[in-house]
Amino acid sequence: MNRKLLLAAILFLFFSSVAFSQYSKAAVVDYQTNCTVKSENELLVKVKRLLRIDSPEGREFATIRVYYDALSPIKSLSVSILDKNRKRIRKIKKREINDYSDLNEYLFTDDRYKEIKAFSNEYPYFIEVNYQQEYHGFFSFPTWFPQQSGNIICLNTGYELTVPKEYKIHYKFYNFHPEETITSNDDGTVTYLWKTKYISPINLTNPLSPPFISMIARGLIVPDRFVMGGVKGSSRSWNSLGNWISELVKGLDKLPAEEITKVHRLTDSLSSDREKAKVLYQYMQKNTRYVAVIEGMGGWKPYNATYVCNNKYGDCKALTNYMKALLKEAGITACYSVIKAGNHNPDIDTAFVANQFNHVVLYVPLNNDTIWLECTNQENPFGYWGTFTQGKHALVCNYDKSFLTKTPVSNDTGHEKWLSTVATITNNSIKFNTTRIIKDDEFEYINHFLKTKKTSKLVTACQQLLPYTNFTVENVSYSASSEDDAFFIEHAKLSVVNHVQTFNNEMIIKPFYKLLNLNHTLVKKRYNDIYIPNTTSKVDTIIYLVPNNYQLEYFPSDTVVSSSFGKFEQKFILSENKLTTVKKLVLKGNTYPLKDYPDFRAFINAILKLENQTILFKKL
Repeated sequence: MNRKLLLAAILFLFFSSVAFSQYSKAAVVDYQTNCTVKSENELLVKVKRLLRIDSPEGREFATIRVYYDALSPIKSLSVSILDKNRKRIRKIKKREINDYSDLNEYLFTDDRYKEIKAFSNEYPYFIEVNYQQEYHGFFSFPTWFPQQSGNIICLNTGYELTVPKEYKIHYKFYNFHPEETITSNDDGTVTYLWKTKYISPINLTNPLSPPFISMIARGLIVPDRFVMGGVKGSSRSWNSLGNWISELVKGLDKLPAEEITKVHRLTDSLSSDREKAKVLYQYMQKNTRYVAVIEGMGGWKPYNATYVCNNKYGDCKALTNYMKALLKEAGITACYSVIKAGNHNPDIDTAFVANQFNHVVLYVPLNNDTIWLECTNQENPFGYWGTFTQGKHALVCNYDKSFLTKTPVSNDTGHEKWLSTVATITNNSIKFNTTRIIKDDEFEYINHFLKTKKTSKLVTACQQLLPYTNFTVENVSYSASSEDDAFFIEHAKLSVVNHVQTFNNEMIIKPFYKLLNLNHTLVKKRYNDIYIPNTTSKVDTIIYLVPNNYQLEYFPSDTVVSSSFGKFEQKFILSENKLTTVKKLVLKGNTYPLKDYPDFRAFINAILKLENQTILFKKL
């Protein structure tokens, strides 16, 4: 939902995957933003930027984009290329400025951007950019991103905001501390000026780093009061922001007569609100699909319920509003709620009231339970709350009763992902019969193929999700006891190769899987905090059938490794011709400070060492 102002603030398209050792490719030499409030719903923004490209590798930073839409048109734009002495080589001509629709996943949108490829064959060279943009309606000022990309140096930057004398604002800066000057002007306005001289780049190569947005320098600035979509609002509290959103969507939940008839036909015979909500949610899933339509206020205000009824599609706002209307007709109260979704997006800053949200969901407070509904997914079971939005703060919008609350999250206790395997060793290979529980993001992944009847994809999906190496899936199937289950039981037959070695009378079973599968090397030198987005809890059991004419000669001892980051246990049980191995892992989701990295690395390496042990059989 906050996409338009965010994109409009970003002038350059930078790619954050550039290696930390290559910072010399380019630099932001100067970046100045000037914002002037003309009225309660009119804002003029002027941007000046000077970028230095130091080498051919820096060409990727020389693609310039300016985003706009019908409510924030670009009034002027000029781009020049300067030599190393800052003398103009040439000015980019109008015909070199391309204009594109920013469709992405949208069916209709008025989001657009102008793109310029400001290339030169002489290095270093400079790119000078100037543009002006008008906003017709706003509830935040353009986000200040001095670097624009974490892997580039910013040498000098400033952000100036001029407002009427009695105009109040709220602001907060993250990961930097600019110098502040506040000036009262003769014309009755007040100018806020923030500036800073040097912002160092961020190391983007460390695995398990916090989300990029939580590390980069940025400033959020919002007006105390605003007018957007013809509705007055306030950023004084979460309650007041929720009240504005409630007013914005007011009256959009009217259903056509034939839809009202369907609602009552589906629900009048049902006894509980939960049953009614389930039936209506499934009806919504079967009869709509997700398509974003972003035009004008469409980035903030949903299309009405009748629009969704007639067209059978909508974005998160429209589908949530439609579902709310269905429940309302059945006598069930539900609240339109905004949230910051994304598996790798950090939660909002609850201490700063602003539109930090990008998604809409539905809050349904029943008598003995509260249900959260994701209305853009046509596949998940009723009441399933996925990894996309779990554990995030949502603003429940209910006029002057609006409030901020945290959504549910899976706990490590009682929510283990378990894998049980019977391993038969023959002819230098291992045959597996596995049984595994599929939950959370893995459940969503498999459920998509099952619901869309893409069963041919299941073997590949199984191979991607199992923690083994060098194996093939002979067959796989998935079962659930009911359609309400948010998990599957997976049954698979596998063949594992290259993990059995024989030497004379000995047979060695080499490690072929790791319960802890980080896919990273944890180097000694680190620059960022450690970020574990969600708690991981796994229990894996393998039963090795001792081959005929062999006896077990060696297997590892039972071990427990515990720390503040989690716990790892492994246990071995020998009974007749079976060796049962049980591994348990809990890795606690959290952001751990950089100073804890040596302990974290030692904890992880201790687990990896234990998981790298072999099993030895000896021929009789």
